[in-house]
Amino acid sequence: MSCKWCCFPVNCSLPIGFIRRYSSRSKSRKIVLLLVGLDNAGKSSTAKGLAREPVNDTVPTVGFNSITLKHRGFTVLIYDLGGSSQIRGIWHRYFVDVHGIIFVVDASDLLRIDESRKVLEELLAHDKLAGKPLLLLANKQDREGALDELDIVERLNVESLVNQQKCPTLVETCSAAGAPGGRRPHLDSGIHNGYRWLMRRIISDYDKLNARVEQDMEEERLVHEAERQEWLQRQDTEQQIDSLPSEYEENPFKPISTLVNGHVSKVPVDNHVNGHVVQVEPLSGSGSNDSPDGSSHTVEEEGVYIPLHSPTTLSPPTPHEPDVLVVSQPQPADVVLAVKE
Repeated sequence: MSCKWCCFPVNCSLPIGFIRRYSSRSKSRKIVLLLVGLDNAGKSSTAKGLAREPVNDTVPTVGFNSITLKHRGFTVLIYDLGGSSQIRGIWHRYFVDVHGIIFVVDASDLLRIDESRKVLEELLAHDKLAGKPLLLLANKQDREGALDELDIVERLNVESLVNQQKCPTLVETCSAAGAPGGRRPHLDSGIHNGYRWLMRRIISDYDKLNARVEQDMEEERLVHEAERQEWLQRQDTEQQIDSLPSEYEENPFKPISTLVNGHVSKVPVDNHVNGHVVQVEPLSGSGSNDSPDGSSHTVEEEGVYIPLHSPTTLSPPTPHEPDVLVVSQPQPADVVLAVKE
């Protein structure tokens, strides 16, 4: 039996104070692992195996699942993410607080090996994951034709990729589902050994990794806060626009040519003369409407000339005349017409 702190015999000579300080410090620490891979690669079976849960009747993860474990005083949170093409688009939302990666490959599905390679390349190239420890599990070794670790390294271009991104990497073969029937009394040795290696790598460099995680989380928080403030400003602007009176929404005045060409309408105009209202009838046809003294006046609007009589006296309409009061005067005068539809 050995001491859990230093792997020496239980009667080791480490000071009790050191052990207590290490214990109290590690209890408050958390490690987050990202468990990803293509759909049907065996991620959920791997997660259940790590949690010592039965793997029979494992349902594929649709979206997100999490498992919490304990390892040497550390709280380990595993993000089990679905591997379908639709779910992969949201993987990046979980990268910010990750300390290490577990990538599972179905080593028996040769038709999707190239797809796994592309996904792994995109994963490690992300700035939130580059340089973090990687455990690569070549799963389903119990099936005929499954690639071994050497073939997986070659087909996924692992050596070049991890050297480029500076990711400490271990490749292990495994069978997460265990024997036929989905039951296995013990965790697969490949998963067990790979998990222990990954935890050692993270713990040995925890201060540096965790400082990077905290910095990334703070940057993410600032980005979200800026987006929230921008959204609130847009909401305030939209509310101010909605509160404006309805008459500001549309200009009710139309060009005279628009009203003249196509229909005839009578628009009342208040002339403030003895309480009478003059009815002005826009003209759509051409012709001459001369005043009694032989003069005529026109208003020009976009090439359309509208004859208007000069005002002098008010003449009430007769039954044989249109419902128009003609106003004329001896001397011509400028006429300005504003028509509201």
